[in-house]
Amino acid sequence: MFKKELIVHVIRIGQPAYILKPRSLIDAVCNEDGSIKFPFDAFNCHPSKCSIDAAIDRRDRELMTAESGEFTVVETPAGSLPVVISIILSVASAIYAYTQSSNIPTAEDLGASSNNSLSARTNRERPLKRIEDIAGKVNSVPSLIQLPYRKWVDNVEVEYSYMAVSVGSGVPSSVRDGDTPIEIMDGSGAQFYAPYTSPNNTLTPEYTFGDSFQERVQIVRRSNEVDGGRVLETISDLSLFFKNGYVSASTATGAEAGLLTRPPGFGYKFTDYFEVGDEVDLDLRVIDSVTELDYLLSGQYKIDAIAEGTVDLVSVTGGGAETVNANWGLINDLSRNTLDGSMSPSDTDITYAGPFLLVGSLNGFYINLAASGLISDAGGIISIQYAIQYAQADDSGSIIGGWSVGILKTITGQTRDKIGSTTEVAVPFLGNILVRARRVTDRIEGAQLQDLTIDALYSTKSIGDIDFGNVTTVQTRVLQSQRASQIKERKLNVD
Repeated sequence: MFKKELIVHVIRIGQPAYILKPRSLIDAVCNEDGSIKFPFDAFNCHPSKCSIDAAIDRRDRELMTAESGEFTVVETPAGSLPVVISIILSVASAIYAYTQSSNIPTAEDLGASSNNSLSARTNRERPLKRIEDIAGKVNSVPSLIQLPYRKWVDNVEVEYSYMAVSVGSGVPSSVRDGDTPIEIMDGSGAQFYAPYTSPNNTLTPEYTFGDSFQERVQIVRRSNEVDGGRVLETISDLSLFFKNGYVSASTATGAEAGLLTRPPGFGYKFTDYFEVGDEVDLDLRVIDSVTELDYLLSGQYKIDAIAEGTVDLVSVTGGGAETVNANWGLINDLSRNTLDGSMSPSDTDITYAGPFLLVGSLNGFYINLAASGLISDAGGIISIQYAIQYAQADDSGSIIGGWSVGILKTITGQTRDKIGSTTEVAVPFLGNILVRARRVTDRIEGAQLQDLTIDALYSTKSIGDIDFGNVTTVQTRVLQSQRASQIKERKLNVD
């Protein structure tokens, strides 16, 4: 049974907002002699729901003497009623995180509470609607306060939700996801928080069904710039590996360039990998086919000219190839030679996926990476290291300062199933955030599938150690099995 009481939210000019539990609304705004404590407007709702329609006529005896319900009283500044409402909502916006999400449907889209429906009883957002006020024993379908989001925990994907059950207190007897009790769902749980408590201000929920867990409530928004499946590359993915080609000197470009020639019958094209002006790292061993002497021509070069079958290399300042490696002078007169090595981009930044822009007054983010087939052909363990970097950005998306030091993480598996890893980052500033990621570990021989992909990117903003007023709330964690991850709507219900 849910217990009734009177809650009055008071918002004073130049003072912190506070909550009263008086005998009636009159007691909250009037002195003992009947004079008013301060000029005010009153609303028959929580601060986050205030509108002109919710304004109370002070002559309404029934509301002014009500002994239960939830009201908002605001000290009246100079200005019209809409100005008062805008002040109230600016205070309430810091409390109700779901009002920050651009993905929330309109009130018209959502309609009535799922508790009043015979069908389509799903957990939904209900902006600008009243919180359910349940009395007696019923089957309740909580409304979303925070949009669901997903993380990887111990290589398993889980989904978190935070919902409002009812105004006042109550005692849940069972929790189900659809028809399935949450206690028998591996890795899943539901934790109920009494009025004026939340996961942010207590580590002890009032009731727990299934697994216990700790997860703070914050403003979480998924980035539309990442739609899943973005493969992270390494330098080796962008490198050209060759052998049995030819090396000679070239004067066609004006400097003594090193000329690499693709032998007949080989299908690769230099132009598929590089272009004029690229700086490259050459790791090259040349073998004179006549004398069988080895010459190392490794170094950092710039591409001065390129065609499908040839590439001319000079120093990064435009000088001859011999200024990078003196061995070029030893092969000028060789009539036949073969090479074995690779050519890679010098700039490792090109291997980063991104940058992805997260917009808002943000103080953090988290990124989900996933992999399938992290198992060698011999059945062994495979580990892949990856790097995450972030930077502050202005409103145009341009970087402020530089990139952070790379945050190195590793994902390890011995399975052909999909696994993943979540990297959570708190940034040392408040504002827009740029994020980028790259794979550090090269592809491993003897493994069929080893792609590492960006699964999702979320921005976060902390909301402090707050509660959500005189409301019973529930936080859930549901393990994402293959079947569960395909369900588009959640149907958590409470008895």
